[in-house]
Amino acid sequence: MSEPIRIAMIGAGVFARDAHIPALVALQDRYQVVALASRTLESAQARLDLFPYPVEATNDIPGLLARDDIEAINVLLPIHVQAPILAQALRSGKHVISEKPIAPTVADGKALIEQHTSGSLWMVGENFRYQAAFMRAAEMLADGVIGRPVLANWTMYSPLNPGDTYYDTPWRRSGDFPGGYLMDGGVHWVAAFRLILGEISRVNAFATLSRDDVPPVNTLVANFTFDSGCIGNYSAIFGAAPGANYSTGLTISGSEGLMQVGFDQVTVTRGDETRTIKVSGVRNVQAELAAFADSIRNGAVHRGTPQQGLQDVAVVEALLQSADSGQSVDVERFA
Repeated sequence: MSEPIRIAMIGAGVFARDAHIPALVALQDRYQVVALASRTLESAQARLDLFPYPVEATNDIPGLLARDDIEAINVLLPIHVQAPILAQALRSGKHVISEKPIAPTVADGKALIEQHTSGSLWMVGENFRYQAAFMRAAEMLADGVIGRPVLANWTMYSPLNPGDTYYDTPWRRSGDFPGGYLMDGGVHWVAAFRLILGEISRVNAFATLSRDDVPPVNTLVANFTFDSGCIGNYSAIFGAAPGANYSTGLTISGSEGLMQVGFDQVTVTRGDETRTIKVSGVRNVQAELAAFADSIRNGAVHRGTPQQGLQDVAVVEALLQSADSGQSVDVERFA
């Protein structure tokens, strides 16, 4: 068995605390976290008790990137400040996994890809690509279980109130990057749509701000056309009334049946027969980080290429452009 990958983390926010650190600890046969960097030494030190072994805390990111004893970097920073630090990590020649979105805009994402010339591995983390039920749904559609997909609908309600983890991180409510929660959260659903149903070619969207504390917009209704000929709808509100369900799940009507996709199951109806398949698996961030390790050590193919990450942002950017212009928008292609 190969030695664990010596990895450093840049970013000590809530997603590092709640998802990445637990996943890296669960993958001790593949990773050893060497250091955790944050803007302040105190914020990095506050996370050290989450590790079962010694980890160095630092606020010296250039010094961290220059170290020879670190093989990979995990970048988890707020959307509006991540790109410059990510560019430094890419130039270091180390393997990099960076949290979604690849960048706040398509132009910024393209610039990062152009700067990645070291030949090292770069994976853009999008955990919905590793949601086991979504992967199973994509496989079942490819096998024709409901015939040709014709119509897809996904509606998502997120209450987002004081006390909620992703409300109480001020940068998400700052309005400092395009789309606000529609970029930060919406990029997940775009990735899932693309995984399950293929590429989105054209969009038409309406967006509004229903609460002043979640700018610049928080509510979206969007229609898609897919390369396959399927058409779809994505409706989302980040800031729904308290008690709203998080997601209704994805419903796909096909030429020969109906599929409903949740986070842990897939239900298929054909004629009078309905069957539900429970889908289990490791947590999606852990699966994503395992794939990153397999790519580094074994050259395995992973789902998070920079081009895939850029395509997700291209769809969200097209949605925002459509909502702003009142016109349908063709989605620029990168993947």
